[in-house]
Amino acid sequence: FPSHDRGPGSLDVLDLYWKAHIDGKAWSVMGNHEYKFQKYLNGHSVKINSGLETTVREFETKSNLFPPNMLRKDYMAVLDSMPISMKIGNCIVVHGAYTENVSKGKFEANALYGVVDGKTEEGFPNRTSGWKRDYSGDSNIIVGHSPLFNGAPDIVVTSAGKKIINTDTACCFGYQLTGVRMIDGEELGEVFQVNALDIVTGKQIGRAHV
Repeated sequence: FPSHDRGPGSLDVLDLYWKAHIDGKAWSVMGNHEYKFQKYLNGHSVKINSGLETTVREFETKSNLFPPNMLRKDYMAVLDSMPISMKIGNCIVVHGAYTENVSKGKFEANALYGVVDGKTEEGFPNRTSGWKRDYSGDSNIIVGHSPLFNGAPDIVVTSAGKKIINTDTACCFGYQLTGVRMIDGEELGEVFQVNALDIVTGKQIGRAHV
């Protein structure tokens, strides 16, 4: 994920996820894009940027075909199904960062946006990775959020021998989709990749690194 905001068909992606979730085949944690869309659906003031404009445009178009309140309720149900973090076997999945010994509010903010220390010269959030060094838990951590434009997943081994894996290898920008296989749904298995597809030609683009 993010489940939407990147390219056309954002609501189609949420629809696909919801069907798989209802069938017991897919689960997702909440990320910053999902959280922002959730706030929009709740009527809160949000900046319509960073890809949200495409999702909002699709929602407004679809609202002309279906009762808006019903449509809003349906997508709220989709987003409400997504927890901030998820434990799967010996792994914890979280979108941005998994930080220990912080308040509930700080934990949730870091989980959605990563750990941020000010802004870059270009005005973007300066995301730091020091939390990976400080993590001392006994679970492996699987995160995303910070795209790796070299197409290779980032794997950090903690002092306790656990792995922190950033699987965001910029698939929506034409690189690879990275996943992690679980052994019997309990143990961390191999990291694997598939190439992104060009939505116009249907051909694979990019080069897998794993």
